[in-house]
Amino acid sequence: MTQKLVLNSDAKRIGYLSTYPPRECGIANFTKDLIDAISELDGFKHSIIAINEKGAIYDYDRRVKWVIDRDDAEDYVKAAEYVNSSNIQLVVIQHEFGLYGGDYGEHLKLFLENVKKPVITTLHTVQPDFDKKAIEVLKYIIERSESVIVIAHAAIDMLKKQGIPYKKCVVIPHGCPSVDCTKGKSIKESLGLKGR
Repeated sequence: MTQKLVLNSDAKRIGYLSTYPPRECGIANFTKDLIDAISELDGFKHSIIAINEKGAIYDYDRRVKWVIDRDDAEDYVKAAEYVNSSNIQLVVIQHEFGLYGGDYGEHLKLFLENVKKPVITTLHTVQPDFDKKAIEVLKYIIERSESVIVIAHAAIDMLKKQGIPYKKCVVIPHGCPSVDCTKGKSIKESLGLKGR
């Protein structure tokens, strides 16, 4: 049985730990789409803590308030201190192996060890055969999260079979942004493909 996702309706200042555009990354786009959708509701304020590859510099929009060099362990501690001293009420982490530094992203543990605000984590990838170290990292992330979002029901079964706690998990299907339908004829003409 999975837990229901419960959010205090007063928590309207949300911090996101994730990659973010213009970095070319599916999770960066997912995070931006999520924030854009939540922004349509009244009163929400968003602060992004962006994860950068070593030496990367991006021209982020005003939502990005802090940047972490993925391979600098101390940056994760400093980011947690920033969150603790800010008016952020809830932290939403987008997790994918390879985004965070250290062995299987274990630098993320430093952030979770030091942050004092509630955390919700989205696990973007769950697989049936995690390595022992990956299981250790996932167990720690789940332990430190108030709630964990997975994007498919099968993910809960995979976690359960590997001895990874799953009772905090709730399934929210991944979905995709809404795309307006259009007639193919006008698009074909604009691309020089008329009659094809």
